[in-house]
Amino acid sequence: MAKLIKNLYLQGASGMLGGQLVYRNVNGETIVSSRPERRKTISETQRKQNTRFRNASAFAKHAIQDDVLGPIYAEAVVHMIRYQNAYTLAITDYLKAPEIGDIHLESGVSGSTLLVEAYEQPQVAKVVVDILTADERVVTSRVASLTDNGIQWKFVLTQDIPEGGSVLVKAYDLPGNVTSKAFTVE
Repeated sequence: MAKLIKNLYLQGASGMLGGQLVYRNVNGETIVSSRPERRKTISETQRKQNTRFRNASAFAKHAIQDDVLGPIYAEAVVHMIRYQNAYTLAITDYLKAPEIGDIHLESGVSGSTLLVEAYEQPQVAKVVVDILTADERVVTSRVASLTDNGIQWKFVLTQDIPEGGSVLVKAYDLPGNVTSKAFTVE
């Protein structure tokens, strides 16, 4: 791979030349490399990843033109050095599920506050908290509300957590990815 710096004739060139050299622009620099060779057959894993990326690209194209999602991605990318544009951020958002951190529970009795840490760039769309019995039947299921710090989600228990019960937290992002994490209550 070669980098062309201040070359009057090739500055800003992109594409393939003579079926052998490929010119790309990366962060304002022109990079020259040999033409990549593709395998004649791809593995099942590669096929799945290609499909996943194709779906991410389709989502991103739709999202940046959407009246609701477009401004979210456009505003978020302004504050992020890592992403060049809203389209790239939307692709990354599609490919990466939200993360759930710890929970903070005052006690397992009705009226207690449960705080859940859930985060993703640019944002988590919603967090659902399920209170389960010891045999994993759902006692209650509701959407938590986002706190002022933007990372913690607040859920107030409307009834006691059953003995041996657990808390199941589900975080949803803008593309619809879901992450679940169960916490046992002692």
